[in-house]
Amino acid sequence: MKKGCCVHFSGIQNDECKSKINYRTLVGGEDWGWARKIPCLLKDNSTIICHKYMEPTEQQLEVYQKEVNKIVESINKVSPLIKKIKSENKNKDNSGTDICPECGNELSWSIASVNNHVWLKCKTKNCISMME
Repeated sequence: MKKGCCVHFSGIQNDECKSKINYRTLVGGEDWGWARKIPCLLKDNSTIICHKYMEPTEQQLEVYQKEVNKIVESINKVSPLIKKIKSENKNKDNSGTDICPECGNELSWSIASVNNHVWLKCKTKNCISMME
């Protein structure tokens, strides 16, 4: 979320925004490059107008920034564990548990040999749950 972007934007991977406006219908169809026309992110650069467009308030921007900072903090805390799991399990499928660096509860993890990606899920609700 940032200034110049609509608070209803849910990502072009979705068919519609949080206000139920269909992106492709709004910009005129299925043609190549349709996402470059949406006013959700490009209000000042789009010729298309959406009657639901709404800028974020300063308070919404502050809340969003705090959420982003918390996520970055969590990633920084869990990065050493991810590195450890990767170094001990390179090119192996494996899973296990460890202590969550965020809250101290049990954290389950798994690693895939195909791409060496690590999945993490803490037992504590709303704590670490991510795929690296």
